[in-house]
Parts: sequence; structure tokens; C-alpha cells
Amino acid sequence: MYPENQGLNNPQQGTTPTEEVSKEELIRQLIVGPERREMEAQLNGMKDLFASIIAQNKQDYANQLNEMKGIFTNILQENRQMFQLQIQELTKTLPSLVKENVAATQDEKFIYLTQQSTADVQRRHEEVNKMTRVDALKEIIGGQDVRTIEEKITQLRDLQQQYQQQQIQMVQNWFQRIATELQAMQQRSDLYIEQSCVRIGTALQQHDKAHVQRRLFARMVQEVADRIAE
Repeated sequence: MYPENQGLNNPQQGTTPTEEVSKEELIRQLIVGPERREMEAQLNGMKDLFASIIAQNKQDYANQLNEMKGIFTNILQENRQMFQLQIQELTKTLPSLVKENVAATQDEKFIYLTQQSTADVQRRHEEVNKMTRVDALKEIIGGQDVRTIEEKITQLRDLQQQYQQQQIQMVQNWFQRIATELQAMQQRSDLYIEQSCVRIGTALQQHDKAHVQRRLFARMVQEVADRIAE
């Protein structure tokens, strides 16, 4: 049953006098040794298991963080490109809109009739016609239509910046939450390992105390047996 006792059952395979194990050591190994070694092996195995679990969890969380970071980065890049394309499209259509408005208003003339003479009216009519053409161009180029388009472009840019800031803030909050959860899991694992080690250490101490009496009793039995043999 116990490898340490094979030499006793077979004298030819026993130890030499220099290697002979004392009776006390033999009894200690038979009573205490195997169980304690087994418990210590289990304790070391549990420590290795918990360490490997924690390392694997850390690696899994790191992989998930990198994967989610790549996804959010791609989403932000796609949204940025989409907004840029929309702004470029509006910028391209702006000259054609201006040209159409200019063509539609070039033939408009404003005549202001007054009580002045016919010659004065004719002179003012030519001046007004010339001014209205220039004013029309100014109004089309820098007027309400252009201002409306520029306001829309500005609004789109503001929306793009706000959306990007919201996305960045969301990613930062998500990373912070994951980091907090990972730290909490690490603390829980460390606490569990520490408590397990304390419990196992306490069990080993109790085991040793219980077997001290058994060892003393075994020694007394051995002494009685030796005296009887004498």
C-alpha cells in the first residue's frame, strides 16, 4: 500500500544500514506524511489553476477590448467619411445653384416711376437697371440662398463634430467600465485564492495537531512492542 514499507516486506530489497530509516521517521511517514503531501500537492495545484484562470481571463478581456476598439474605430472612420462626402457633394452643387439663380434673375429689371421729367426717369431707369443687375449678382453670390447653404454646411459640420465627440465619449466610457469590471474580477479572484490558502493552511495545521497525538500514541505502542520483544 505504501512504497516506503516495501523494504520491510522484502529484506533483500531493503535499505543499507546507512540508509536505514528510523522507526520514528517511518511511523511519521506512515501516519502523517502521505496525507500532508497530498494536501500540499492539492494546494499547489489549486494555486496553479487559479493563476492560469486569471491569466486566461486577462488575455480574453484584452482580446475583447482590442476587438471592440477596432470595431468602434472602423465605425467612426466610416461616419467621418460619410459626412465628408456629404459636405463635398454640397460644396460641388453650390456653384451650379448660384449659376442657375444668376441666370434666372439676370433679365429682371426694376423701374421706379416718380413725378420727375421723362428724361430724368429714363436716366434713373438706366441707372437702376445697371444697379439691379449688380445687386442681383451680389445677392445671389452672397445673398440668402448662399447663406442658407453655408448654414446647412456649418450645421452638418457641427453635427459631425458632436457625433464624433459622442462616439469617442461612449468608447471611453465603455473602456472605463470594462477596466473597472476587470479590476473587480481580479480583486475577487485574489481574495478567493487568499481565503482558500488560509482555509487549506488552517486545515493543515489542524491535521498536524490531530496527528501529533497519533504519532505519540504510535511511538508508545512501538516502545511497548520493543519491550515485549526484549
